[in-house]
Amino acid sequence: MSELPQNLHRDIMRSVKVVKTRYYLYGLLSGFLASLAVLSYIVYEKMIEQGSLGFLSVWFDSVKIDITELFDFNEEISEFFPWYHLGIWFLVFLVVIILSLIIFRFRKVLFTKVDKFINEKK
Repeated sequence: MSELPQNLHRDIMRSVKVVKTRYYLYGLLSGFLASLAVLSYIVYEKMIEQGSLGFLSVWFDSVKIDITELFDFNEEISEFFPWYHLGIWFLVFLVVIILSLIIFRFRKVLFTKVDKFINEKK
């Protein structure tokens, strides 16, 4: 028993906690990535349904026009975009970016191996 390090139990429990947190974090990221894909499809369908994609080329061509005409045209064209769905898509996109940054920032901790505490007697 004297061969075991003094803080072995604490180190093992800390590693188990990190592994559990890692799986929750990966599950959360996977869920948000799946919902981002579904929301992208919904936004695309809504934009086709409302005719937004046809107006984009006209909207970019209107930049060459006078500023007052541009603002009037922007008020008219804003009715054709699904702003509610675009807002939800943007929020989910931000959560995916934040979770990816968390995983990237704490990658050393999240990818630690737990098997380093195995006590093999030969």
